[in-house]
Amino acid sequence: MKKSKTKNHLSEEHVPQNALGGKVIVLTCKDCNNDYGQNVDHHLVNGFKFENYFKFKQGEKYARQINNGGVIVNAEVELIKEDTLDVKIYDSKKKRFNPPSTIKNFTSTTSQGQTQYLVTPEKNFDDDKADIAILKNAYLMLFEKIGRKVIQSRSYTSVRRQLNNYHVRTFPKHFVKKAKIFNMDVENGVYQVRLGSVRAYMCVFELESDGNIEKYLTFLPTETSQQPFKIYELLKKQEKGDSLKVQRKL
Repeated sequence: MKKSKTKNHLSEEHVPQNALGGKVIVLTCKDCNNDYGQNVDHHLVNGFKFENYFKFKQGEKYARQINNGGVIVNAEVELIKEDTLDVKIYDSKKKRFNPPSTIKNFTSTTSQGQTQYLVTPEKNFDDDKADIAILKNAYLMLFEKIGRKVIQSRSYTSVRRQLNNYHVRTFPKHFVKKAKIFNMDVENGVYQVRLGSVRAYMCVFELESDGNIEKYLTFLPTETSQQPFKIYELLKKQEKGDSLKVQRKL
């Protein structure tokens, strides 16, 4: 059998990002997928990990850096009980090893009673690009549910404009909220909702990394909306779920 020379222009897309526990739900442009993976998606991954850097769950082990009197080592950290961490220093046999000289200096400062603390990592992500990665997740979730209506409707022109030009932030900042703000316990998926007199779609998904899970509510206008930004004006003022009504799940 001759190998086809036809280029495959599509690739499987994880929603949310694979590194944050996502799964494949749609096929997207291969070049676009690669572009976002290199320039946008990692900002959401790094941002989520940064936000949860000091959150620990019992039974989970975390790779962290420990500062002890100015000597910094790579270590494995585990929560034993509330406010009590078990710290194991990586030796040269471990993947994240510490040079013998570093371990010697660390041991020396420990014997001197120096205070140990977790090192805060450098911020290696852009907030706007992390938001745009979330917007992409919601757009693809909605596309998986209602198909070409997403592509054809003018309601999503602003969404596509933002996704196509991720270098400049143009989309409202209030399209995404954490579920705990609304005290809502809803399953992952796409819902029709009403906020006041405005109808919208609510895309719900979880991000997960190192045992930490956060549920997000991402709002998009309906395909027939005459005022696509109206929902974001209401969300800007909304911090409770009293007037947010879930109508049905798609």
